[in-house]
Amino acid sequence: MARKTEVYTWRVSSALKASLEDQRDYADAGDFYYAEMELRRRQLGWIRGSLLWLYWLVCGYGEKPLRALVFFLCLWLAVAGGFTKTWFKAAETVNPSWLTQRYGASTAFRPWLRDAAEYSLRSLVFQQRGGYMAPDSPWAYRLTVIWSLMGYTQVGLFLLAMRRRFRR
Repeated sequence: MARKTEVYTWRVSSALKASLEDQRDYADAGDFYYAEMELRRRQLGWIRGSLLWLYWLVCGYGEKPLRALVFFLCLWLAVAGGFTKTWFKAAETVNPSWLTQRYGASTAFRPWLRDAAEYSLRSLVFQQRGGYMAPDSPWAYRLTVIWSLMGYTQVGLFLLAMRRRFRR
């Protein structure tokens, strides 16, 4: 009986959302979309429900731009922390004496958090040519690629949420 009630509630929520969008009442339509997605997530199985839970977590079903921005910043700091555990080398354009003062005489080094955060932002916008460090380990390369994919996805979800917010 509870399952039928959830299906009925989901259908009513979807119909109300469509009606509000037709009337150009996007603020209330967004609220019903959020409720519709919550009901859908509870009805789905484990795998699809987990994907919807992830969609809820990273951007609030495309309705919460602040959540998307905060998640991006947390992800950025986590990746920067990951970069501090990998190895980098000096880029060819860097003065070795400056690098020696900062990291010592070794050719490979683990960056400080500030340098790792700057590198992660540079890798997101493909501005590596101006940087002073380059990945030296396979994990640094892998993390750079993964971060590029995840960062662009999160920026896209943030822009989607902003579009929905300003559509209202």
